[in-house]
Amino acid sequence: FFQPDIVFKDLCLKKSNYLLNIENKKKTYLTETEFSILKLLLQEKKIKKEKLRIDILELRSSVETKSLESHLSRIRKKINEINSCVSISSPGNNQVAIF
Repeated sequence: FFQPDIVFKDLCLKKSNYLLNIENKKKTYLTETEFSILKLLLQEKKIKKEKLRIDILELRSSVETKSLESHLSRIRKKINEINSCVSISSPGNNQVAIF
């Protein structure tokens, strides 16, 4: 089943689990989880953290963990490493947005 790359501003999310900056050709590899989180975020642009916890990390809402924040932090770091203009923020505690 073919899945096209997802492009947003200067980022291209490749199906082979890497993230490419289209402008400077720098790339970084993502873990499966990072890839899944970023893919959903790129498709929806703004998403509830709860949805990411349940759909991707497969955690129930009753589970207290900083796992999602750790993944988001690593994704931000990787986006920064390839000098992308894209940022991920958490406006309010229960959402994540990409712009």
